[in-house]
Amino acid sequence: MSHKPTIMVLGAGFIGSYLGAHLANKPDLCTVHLIGRQAYFTTLQSAGSLSATSQSRTNVTIPYDKLNLYDSVDAFCTAHPGVHPTYIIVTVKRITAHRAYADIKRWGENPNVTVVTMMNGVRAADEAREFFRRCDVNEGMWPFNVIETETGHFEQASGGDVFVEDSEKGRALAGIFRESGIPTQVSADMHGILYGKLLINLHNAISALTGLPIQQELSTRSARQVWAHCISEALEIYRANGINPVSFLPHVPLSIIPYLLSLPNFLFLRLATRMLSIDPRATSSMYEDLRKGRPTEIEYLQGEIVRMGHECGIAAPVCERVVGLVKDVEGKGGLGKLTGEMILDALELI
Repeated sequence: MSHKPTIMVLGAGFIGSYLGAHLANKPDLCTVHLIGRQAYFTTLQSAGSLSATSQSRTNVTIPYDKLNLYDSVDAFCTAHPGVHPTYIIVTVKRITAHRAYADIKRWGENPNVTVVTMMNGVRAADEAREFFRRCDVNEGMWPFNVIETETGHFEQASGGDVFVEDSEKGRALAGIFRESGIPTQVSADMHGILYGKLLINLHNAISALTGLPIQQELSTRSARQVWAHCISEALEIYRANGINPVSFLPHVPLSIIPYLLSLPNFLFLRLATRMLSIDPRATSSMYEDLRKGRPTEIEYLQGEIVRMGHECGIAAPVCERVVGLVKDVEGKGGLGKLTGEMILDALELI
């Protein structure tokens, strides 16, 4: 890349802030602008800095006055008239993606702009392409959990490499990420990567319904059994649709993962050490949504499996009931307080 790219991170939440801190730590490599809520930026100003710590305990800290923060895309454009981002990394909640796309549609005819979707679900890039005629749209996948341990400080809570589409601009972005301290790979099979990630994200609902952090949830057999049933339904529907997801456990075929999850604790806890190597404070994004009283992304997770099943004539009763349970809890406000056994009973699985 012959010039220093301008990167806009659209959605300065946990992931956007973690990514933004790493990119801002390399000002000779790129210029990064964060778009987020003004209320969050006000608390960040009080903290005095934005910082991020990787799983290897490498830390970056950016003083507040060195950050480029805007509460809207309009505010960015006012501050930088005539400037277009080289990359727009979309990390907003999936349910607000259309609003985000509308905000950046002003660059939809610009072939020098690349939009990278990095959200939950599997169809974000397809929907983005409906908004943008000439600028590139690349798929991305963010694999690991991020937690905010104190105001303005974000920590990597689980492992995994970021994936971006194997295109000329995707490879260039992957290089920037790697040099910034974000482990990143490129893939020509983002379709398979994203459908594999969806299988992982099916546990988000169980964490939210039980009100348990992820490690504690995965250490509870009945909660794992709910996840296993959701994965089994998804795999059947994937096969019917000719979808080949990439396994999220190296060297472990996806077909046996439901059996692995259903094992008694004394076996699972020995065999699944990699899956359990997660910060005990880590929670799922849906857990955080319910805790903060925000709408969830359930329609893009279990709801996506139900939708795909309807299209090919295969029922997904477990996923469909999980959608209903989450919506019930969402309507009442706050986290769920169900045990794994209570969820299994509600799903008519015991």
